[in-house]
Amino acid sequence: MNGILKSLSIPSDWHLIPIGKLLLDSQYGTNAPTVEDGDVSIVGMKDIQDGKIITDDLTRTYLPEREKPKFLLKKGDLLINRTNSYDLVGKVGIYDSDEEAIFASYLVRLNVDNEQAVPEYLYYWLNSHKAQIAIKRIATKAISQANINPTEFKKHCLVPLPSLLEQTAIADLLSTWDAAIDKTEKLIAAKEKRLNALYQLFFQPGMPANSSWRFAKIGQFMTPRRERAVPSEEIPLFSLTIEDVVTPKTDRYNRDFLVKDNGSKTYKVVYPGDHCCPVN
Repeated sequence: MNGILKSLSIPSDWHLIPIGKLLLDSQYGTNAPTVEDGDVSIVGMKDIQDGKIITDDLTRTYLPEREKPKFLLKKGDLLINRTNSYDLVGKVGIYDSDEEAIFASYLVRLNVDNEQAVPEYLYYWLNSHKAQIAIKRIATKAISQANINPTEFKKHCLVPLPSLLEQTAIADLLSTWDAAIDKTEKLIAAKEKRLNALYQLFFQPGMPANSSWRFAKIGQFMTPRRERAVPSEEIPLFSLTIEDVVTPKTDRYNRDFLVKDNGSKTYKVVYPGDHCCPVN
């Protein structure tokens, strides 16, 4: 099962350790049902998204006070989704919130032994491509779901383990990149939102309400270019495609394409600044 991990090339002072040896314990979540006016938030498998535990929209449940401490999450807890579709089973998140919350039964909490491993390092490793492949090989498939047995997971999921100092450095570096990616994605989303707003402002019918604006047919200010030429090395042939927009024809086919017509076929010429659109 763990052949893909045993074949890893790692530094000589690193070790491949079954993850079970790096944990103090593992624990199934609660079966408590969702209750709209419950007294505590509950993290479910839907709340692990792209390796993160999202706490913005947690459901709630009720748990007797004597049971609550057993399931309360603390920062640094790892949660692995033990039951889901095959594509999603095995996803891992790390709890990094101050909100009081417990976790649901389809999740397993991994309590990391901090004297051996850094939780953030394990989090990044378990979400890596190779680790996810290995975890899915451990999973058993049913008709519509897959399940990971925590005992098998702890035995067969190996971790390439450097020193605690190196683990911390690696986790810090990856965290910095994560933060940069998040910031970039938020900036892109904000710019897309602004662009859509500008489109709505300027191009939605009836807007803007400015009496100096008028609707005009495109033929009033644009005319088709009639100039034609035979493709050559000096005048390359381009295609208008949905996937790549304007792209050289020879990139889609081959260099012999230009000579197949023996110079018998001409094509419309375009210049920088021309607008190209497909026609029937």
